[in-house]
Amino acid sequence: MSSTPKDARAQVAQASPSGTMPGSGANTISVPPSLVGIDMKFIHAQEGYETNGYVPYDNNGNVDGSSGVTIGAGVDLGQMNDYDLNRLVKNHGLDPALAARLKPYLGLTRKAADSFLAANPITLSKAEAEQLSNAKYDQIAGDPVNRYDKAMKAAGRPDTFAALPPKMKTVALSVAIQHGANLRYATKRFWKTLLSGSVTAMEHELRNFGPNYKSRRIREADYLGKP
Repeated sequence: MSSTPKDARAQVAQASPSGTMPGSGANTISVPPSLVGIDMKFIHAQEGYETNGYVPYDNNGNVDGSSGVTIGAGVDLGQMNDYDLNRLVKNHGLDPALAARLKPYLGLTRKAADSFLAANPITLSKAEAEQLSNAKYDQIAGDPVNRYDKAMKAAGRPDTFAALPPKMKTVALSVAIQHGANLRYATKRFWKTLLSGSVTAMEHELRNFGPNYKSRRIREADYLGKP
């Protein structure tokens, strides 16, 4: 789009100085450093956001793929095991008591997840759902953040992932959620546009990404291209 600056470094990244976001009532939710400046409302819109556990269904009324019990901002507990959950506790700020409530749903997918959830419904408070979502997305964001910063250092450039414009960081996380944290190998062309700092190049790549998740890539491109 003509209104989009060609160089992302021409944009100013506005990050929350407090590193917190509204929680339930007077509570506040701590935002991990890797997520500061990322538009979580956009991420929530792509992933869905529910405080009640659910199992996603496709248009034919069947469980969607190998989905399990999902809660928060699209956190699929069916794709996690004890090790994954413990990592969120040890490294990403998930409360152990909340983890204990989530544990019975780990690894259950399809009909097993559907049946177990029907007999054992789970509801989180808004603060708990935010905490779980932040922990999971902090885990996902960690790899792109580290690889980006290392690539900039190797190139002798002072740029950091934290200093990227919020929209560019947000789209990078959105792509990583679907394609895996290692964007350098999973989405090589997209990764190159991130390293280039060019919003124009990234938007073009999103619009020509390929058939997988095409509608989401277009939404990301539209979001990135808005002034």
